[in-house]
Amino acid sequence: MKTICPRCESTGVTQMHAGMENNQILWRVWHCKDCAYTWRDSEPAESIDPKVRPAWTKMKGVDFDSLRQVIPPAHKPT
Repeated sequence: MKTICPRCESTGVTQMHAGMENNQILWRVWHCKDCAYTWRDSEPAESIDPKVRPAWTKMKGVDFDSLRQVIPPAHKPT
C-alpha cells in the first residue's frame, strides 16, 4: 500500500524512522515533502487517516507557496 500524507494527500512522503523491538517494526515516522507534515503511523485514525480527519485539518489542493510563513527563513550571516 502506498503511503499518502494525511494532511494534503500527497504521495511525496518518506519514512524518516522506524521504531523497532526484537527486530520487528512497531511504528514508523513519515514526513511529507509537500506540506512538511510529520506523523507516526501508530497515531489514532483521526490524526492520520484522510477519510476520518476533520475537514479543517486538510490541505489537499492548497497552494503552499501562497501561505503566510509563520517562521521566516533564517538569514545567512555576512
